[in-house]
Amino acid sequence: MQEIIKILEKVSYKHSILYVFQDFIALMALEISVKTECLIKDVSNRIEQIKVITKKYNEEEIKYYEQFKQLVSKEISENRFQDFFGVYNFMNYPYKINIKVNSLHLIQCLML
Repeated sequence: MQEIIKILEKVSYKHSILYVFQDFIALMALEISVKTECLIKDVSNRIEQIKVITKKYNEEEIKYYEQFKQLVSKEISENRFQDFFGVYNFMNYPYKINIKVNSLHLIQCLML
């Protein structure tokens, strides 16, 4: 989990860590959805959503996203029934937000 947080922190120099996290999770879900969707219209819409999100980030930041995706996938496969995200405290960041991410719910979202 610490490796995932370090990646988010590396990208958060320019973006809020919360928004980076949300974007990275959305990208993962969209990528899976594009690969499993049958309707061309829906695939096109999701590809457009991916483009909108990725435009926010430079090439190096997108490489961090790829690392993030690999680490999350590894955590899910190694700890299928554990909430590995748990509660991460964003109190050190500008918006002072506590966020709870349920890993099992994330898996369900990624499988849509």
